[in-house]
Amino acid sequence: MSQVQISMETPRLLLRTFQNSHIEHNLHRVRANCDQANIASTKLLERFGIRREGDVKSLWFKGDWVDELWFAILRDEWY
Repeated sequence: MSQVQISMETPRLLLRTFQNSHIEHNLHRVRANCDQANIASTKLLERFGIRREGDVKSLWFKGDWVDELWFAILRDEWY
């Protein structure tokens, strides 16, 4: 699978994951988080209308201190 195919499949997988979480598991709220330096993930979450709720400073992750962004969407915001 090429890099282009992977990058095109990721949004589809994310979309299906959020849909399945709300429908099949009857979840009220779904949360996502990403490294603040990961601009592509941030843009992808925002493109799907997933709201940025905040940030956490100085988390120890994989041997380094990173800042993390938190996102969430409610069931009635998704549909």
